[in-house]
Amino acid sequence: MGLWKTQLELITGKNGMASFIIHPDHIADANARSVYQRLLGYLREVASKNQAWFSVSSAIDRWWRARGKMNAVADGNTWRIEGEGAERAVLAFARPAGDRLVYDLPMAAA
Repeated sequence: MGLWKTQLELITGKNGMASFIIHPDHIADANARSVYQRLLGYLREVASKNQAWFSVSSAIDRWWRARGKMNAVADGNTWRIEGEGAERAVLAFARPAGDRLVYDLPMAAA
């Protein structure tokens, strides 16, 4: 499992996306199932610590299809998202911080 942790740290360190596809036949024996359960526990820790989104592929597909129907538009001195599903989207601003990108999220409207 050390390799998974290393790979996930590298991917999340670059704000990337990781996909895990596990076939039930490959976790049929107790040892493989134990490794898988430890992986799931580790992923829960990562999600909690990094505010990551963990989802099934069909929900990710729905999001990106909806996202394709939205646009960021200038609104005076700021920006807003418009289009179907815009109420579910958040506009973030990326800026370099050393060798990383940092995302600034505007305060949500009260």
